[in-house]
Amino acid sequence: MRVHNIFYVGLLSKVKHNELQAWENQPLPITVDREEEYKVEGIMDSQETKGKWEYLIKCKGYGPKEFTWEPKANLKNMAKHLKKYEKL
Repeated sequence: MRVHNIFYVGLLSKVKHNELQAWENQPLPITVDREEEYKVEGIMDSQETKGKWEYLIKCKGYGPKEFTWEPKANLKNMAKHLKKYEKL
């Protein structure tokens, strides 16, 4: 049996926007040196783990569930945000 990639358009319906699918409005990452980078909105918190500092990063367009703990080594392009956070 052969299946054709043709379908009846009468079965299509409009997309219903769902508030639970907030990912639709999230900006895409930028690729720098084959690494994905996101536009950072700010540093929310910090903690020391096994003698190394980690920072809770808030990316623009993402909610609290997507905040990530990043080591200081990953903050090389965030000097402005790091200085602002350390002043607090």
